[in-house]
Amino acid sequence: FSGERSVDESVSYGRCDVSIPGGHKRGSLESPGMLRWVFKSDPGKHVMVLSLEGLSSSKFVDGVSARLGSPEDPQAFVFIHGYNVSFHDAIRRTAQLHNDLKFPGAAVCFSWPSRGEYLGYGADGDSAQWAAPHLAELVRRLRAIDNRVCIHMIAHSMGNRVMTLALQEMITKKENPGNSLHQIVLAAPDIDRDVFQQQACALCNAWKRVSLYASYNDRA
Repeated sequence: FSGERSVDESVSYGRCDVSIPGGHKRGSLESPGMLRWVFKSDPGKHVMVLSLEGLSSSKFVDGVSARLGSPEDPQAFVFIHGYNVSFHDAIRRTAQLHNDLKFPGAAVCFSWPSRGEYLGYGADGDSAQWAAPHLAELVRRLRAIDNRVCIHMIAHSMGNRVMTLALQEMITKKENPGNSLHQIVLAAPDIDRDVFQQQACALCNAWKRVSLYASYNDRA
């Protein structure tokens, strides 16, 4: 998957296997880093995508359903990456979060078409807005699996634009996402403050609990 949008507006589904090394440190994405041109990624040392299998939407739903954890408390979380993030890095981060949080349910990555380039900020902003209806489609599919499922969403940076716009669409269509959305995490949200204030009243019933993380050292 590249940073280009699907021509037919379709959403692709699949499953990935990702390695978590034995010496993994919580919060880290172990990789060869700048030495990747010399040393290959090693699943015994690095968080890396081992396999990718495309699935139909129904097979994807079946796969998620099998990983929801306890039948009495089915759960899933959706990670939405930010600006300048490639597909593979979004998958790696999702697996790292699933591992470090010791999350008891299914881990789902919503990868929107970021250019994965430092100079691609403007294009990424447009693609984030374009991707919002597709995230809403994913949430609908997850909600349809089981009316008891607790869905949590973790959005980072520009991914918060995708998430808030998707929820706004569902609210506008009177779909009441708050029936199944529980924990919502806005990590370093890249949203204009005044725009977020406009959205806040409409979004207040779209989730049960919300956490917002920011850093004064985050110059972006």
